[in-house]
Amino acid sequence: LAIAGSIQPSREFEASPPNKLGRSGLAAWKEAVTALAELGTLHFADRAAITAYCVAHDRRDNYDDVLAKDGEFYVGPNGAICK
Repeated sequence: LAIAGSIQPSREFEASPPNKLGRSGLAAWKEAVTALAELGTLHFADRAAITAYCVAHDRRDNYDDVLAKDGEFYVGPNGAICK
């Protein structure tokens, strides 16, 4: 689909994921890049946003692991960790 006066997506995208991604982030990367490529909307300017999305997936998994191990907690008014 081309809209008059619009910039067409570039096919030049560095498809290899950043080294800092873990298991969950890599899975999210593959899913996002594949879906956008199939739609023909993958653009090199998307790389930072896709990376941030995938890092968030990794962090969520890490937080889930911490919660499963240690339970819920919060930082109290004096900086102490409270359960």
